[in-house]
Amino acid sequence: MGEGFAFHIQRGGLQVPVTGNRKKKCKSEAEILRDRLKLEIAGELGLLEKIETDGWGALNAIEAGKIGGILAGRLKETGRETDPSRHK
Repeated sequence: MGEGFAFHIQRGGLQVPVTGNRKKKCKSEAEILRDRLKLEIAGELGLLEKIETDGWGALNAIEAGKIGGILAGRLKETGRETDPSRHK
């Protein structure tokens, strides 16, 4: 299940699994920060190893929903928008 994944090093030395078949695009600072926060939350929930091994697609709906819910709450607390594309 993990084949086709490569680790791309983001700023700060954080490793994020990405598929090799997606086009690479430059991420904005907001997107990078959001990805880091998602990984931090995944680690807190004990899901980081699963994501590093099999990618984000290995999460079930409940696991992904927990990450998304916590992420939205934290972004709301800090006053950041959950969708960085709205700032374009």
